[in-house]
Amino acid sequence: MASRHTLHRRPRRAPNPASRSATRPPATAGDGRRNPIRGSGERSNDLTAYLAARLDAQPRPVRPEWDVIPAAVLVPIYEEHGRWSVLYTRRTETVDVHRGQVSFPGGRIDPDDHGPLEAALREAEEEVGIPSEQVEIIGTLGALLTVTQFEVTPVIGRIAWPCPLRLNTHEVACAFGVPLDWLADPEHVHRQQRIPPIPGREIAVYCFDPYLGETIWGATARITLDLVALWRGFAGENKKRSGSSPLR
Repeated sequence: MASRHTLHRRPRRAPNPASRSATRPPATAGDGRRNPIRGSGERSNDLTAYLAARLDAQPRPVRPEWDVIPAAVLVPIYEEHGRWSVLYTRRTETVDVHRGQVSFPGGRIDPDDHGPLEAALREAEEEVGIPSEQVEIIGTLGALLTVTQFEVTPVIGRIAWPCPLRLNTHEVACAFGVPLDWLADPEHVHRQQRIPPIPGREIAVYCFDPYLGETIWGATARITLDLVALWRGFAGENKKRSGSSPLR
């Protein structure tokens, strides 16, 4: 009979703190959310749970590296003979920024303004003479960060038409309307390389074909496309209800 060997047990060693990471639960739960990290957070007034609850509450907007200038514009829309249009302005060559460009009435949000809505109405009255009490506010589009370091909030407002305009000739060279159905035609909008208003390399921007000799491009074109996307949804719903061609 073979001899029996005595089994010698190795003494248990205290767990090495450095090896704990190998036994931690996965960083995310099955539904993609991060698992709570227990231990140190609970011993420090549960800071991790506090942060996790607020960080997961809602998506955070993109934050630029530089400080931005809060601004607001009024996007005036009006109906004429059953056709919806958008009112634009062209800035003069004497203003500080965006010289000679097609834009919406608007500007910086002053400290005295109670938010983008009041700023947009004030600027529209100063630039084109539309009384604020004659603007029916519909809502706001998403804010837009421009290459000139403005954070622009577009405020959509309906104005009665015809509306007598009183242009501030120092800031506004002209005002003109463009039908929404024309703006919604994909044949009229393109992406082009443009030199930005501030020094730098060319950038790709949206640009509409000229209308009445005026060219809508850049931030104004981007805001217009956001409005057009909503108008297309409205026109499609109207077509379903009436069974006719899209609303003009």
